[in-house]
Amino acid sequence: MKKLTLLWILIFTFQIFAQNKNVALKFDEFSIPQTEDNSSRYYKTARFALRLRREPRSSSAVIVFYNERKGKYPLERGKKLAELVGSSLSLEKEDVTLIDGGFRENPTLEFWIVPANAEPPKPTPTFSSSETAVCPKINVAGDGYRKDRNQPLKFSVAIKDQAPDSKFSLEWDVSAGKIIKGQNTNKIEIDLSETRDKFISASVTVKGLHPECENHKFASTEVGLFPYKVNEFGHEPYSLVSLYLDSFMNELNSEPTGTGYIIIYGSRDGNKKDAERVKRIIRDQFMFRKFPQDRVTIIDGGFREEMMVEFYLVPAGVEPPNPTPTLDSQFVVEPKKVVKKRKKVSK
Repeated sequence: MKKLTLLWILIFTFQIFAQNKNVALKFDEFSIPQTEDNSSRYYKTARFALRLRREPRSSSAVIVFYNERKGKYPLERGKKLAELVGSSLSLEKEDVTLIDGGFRENPTLEFWIVPANAEPPKPTPTFSSSETAVCPKINVAGDGYRKDRNQPLKFSVAIKDQAPDSKFSLEWDVSAGKIIKGQNTNKIEIDLSETRDKFISASVTVKGLHPECENHKFASTEVGLFPYKVNEFGHEPYSLVSLYLDSFMNELNSEPTGTGYIIIYGSRDGNKKDAERVKRIIRDQFMFRKFPQDRVTIIDGGFREEMMVEFYLVPAGVEPPNPTPTLDSQFVVEPKKVVKKRKKVSK
């Protein structure tokens, strides 16, 4: 009787041991919110890769991914992250399998180690496909500025990252003036002849989106004659500065009676070479394109925390913008000059 009992205990223990050896083992699980940086994911992936090196060749790596429940079309952020991670893990394990787990609140990845002959892990989604919400991105933009109130003011809306079969309607509202064209379309024109308001706002409501999606956006613009800031930038490579200048020249060409005004600010650390370099690039570009030099004024704006360049389009008869430095020159710290010592030549 004792021998029989001992035999059953051995059989039961062997079965448990065999089961433990032939089941998928979860190594890690983590969600990836929109605001999270990539450092945490890189660390977790590297840790998993290190573990895979210690596993037998017969075992395989499995990534179960869950896509976000709510977001822009398509809802595949979890899938894209899994593909990115899987490609890096394939260097350690040739057999890396990706499994679509469905949907969770945030994109989520599960790292699994699956021994030979073991069943793959079963996904555990928390939302069904019918509970997802595809929310497109809505952008509203208006005319940068208007010379007078005799021309209609225009606003437009762009809806991006929407599902191909989505259907919706648009409804515009304005803070002042009257919509004379484009209601229920993606572009409207506003008559300003009967209003003296300086700032005009236009808002659009996108009807037909999922109830959880943001469906309302607005933009504002200033009406009248004033210096219009076309662009501003700090430290940028030569290629980008050249592109900014091309755009600025196009604006000037579209306003033949206007002039260009460029303000260059130095930085607190006192590195004047950066500001001088940008000034030289700007002047060289204008000369290279044979742009009339009398239509552009370049001035020293003083100092800010970081170097900054501002491009303004100034309509005829309008006072140019005043520089707006953020610190006095006495607080600028001049960088120390590095004096290279000459090597002594042994005789």
